[in-house]
Amino acid sequence: KAEKRKSPPKEYIDEEGVRYVPVRPRPPITLLRHYRNPWKAAYHHFQRYSDVRVKEEKKAMLQEIANQKGVSCRAQGWKVHLCAAQLLQLTNLEHDVYERLTTLQEGIIPKKKAATDDDLHRINELIQGNMQRCKLVMDQISEARDSMLKVLDHKDRVLKLLNKNGTVKKVSKLKRKEKV
Repeated sequence: KAEKRKSPPKEYIDEEGVRYVPVRPRPPITLLRHYRNPWKAAYHHFQRYSDVRVKEEKKAMLQEIANQKGVSCRAQGWKVHLCAAQLLQLTNLEHDVYERLTTLQEGIIPKKKAATDDDLHRINELIQGNMQRCKLVMDQISEARDSMLKVLDHKDRVLKLLNKNGTVKKVSKLKRKEKV
């Protein structure tokens, strides 16, 4: 017990006069030193293929779909109508831009005949390119709108099936008395 751990001398001077000071290497400072992993690594992972079972997706029956809340509103296609209205607004905006470009081009043409200027020629070509772009965009948007509205061609048949297969909710006695 008398011999406890001997600590190295704090300072040591050599015969030649060189002074030695013991330096304790410090561990590098990291944030991860005190971090402990709170979960097992394999806990959230599968180790064998047999651990994984494919869950078969249940197909919804017509009655289940018909009993969902708000299914008749969805079958009416209000979202499709809303998108179609927005596409119509986009078409109208492009048509307005096309008309502006047409009036601008008509204003430039008389000046172009008076003086053959390269800048006016470039401006006229740019206007024509933008007019072609506007026509193309209008055609594509109207085509997309028409194909979107074709989805609703079967709306009557779908509503008929939903109404036929939906369960009738029980009417309370008070409501029955009111009807009589």
